[in-house]
Amino acid sequence: MGYHALHALIGTLLLNLFLFTVGAISLAFSVASLWNHYQNGWKDFSLWQVLIKSAVTWIILALIGLANTALNLFQAWGAYQGKLPRGGLTTILVNRITGRERAALGDA
Repeated sequence: MGYHALHALIGTLLLNLFLFTVGAISLAFSVASLWNHYQNGWKDFSLWQVLIKSAVTWIILALIGLANTALNLFQAWGAYQGKLPRGGLTTILVNRITGRERAALGDA
């Protein structure tokens, strides 16, 4: 597998792990909040809070997706030009997996 392909795969896995973790935490808070409202007879429940939280969540997910798409396009352009990815968490993990300090230019 080429260096850039492995870099893209690891980056996607890290992003999905992050999104899954944030989603699980958000879901846990939502379930706890709903349980609290249920126990209190829905006295302080507001549909607007639910709608605002949902809208903010979807906007944040859309912004993360847009940023990820832009980053992938820049990385694809760099790969097309034969440039290696800059240092970062993904690059560090890929270099450890491949056993290299830096990828060889022929592997780009």
